[in-house]
Amino acid sequence: MWYYLPFEHSESLPYQELAMARFAESAWELRQGEWKEYHDLMKQGMEFSWRHYVIIAKYGRFPHRNKILGREDTKEEKKFLSEGGDTFSGL
Repeated sequence: MWYYLPFEHSESLPYQELAMARFAESAWELRQGEWKEYHDLMKQGMEFSWRHYVIIAKYGRFPHRNKILGREDTKEEKKFLSEGGDTFSGL
């Protein structure tokens, strides 16, 4: 699982797709057998991966990173963030 997190946090759509594929593959493989107790963890990884993918597919980047990276927000990104768009901060 930890190997896939850098792909999930990338602002590259192909890497986002790779993260989703790997989490899905892991969830599939862990649905039974001696490691099946990790199946739910991989399903959760799939869900988080999808949430990241949707943002990158729409904006091409993570809007919540704009300020720290010195990027200007677009109108759409401002709206997304002001309406409580996902920043993955847990706050």
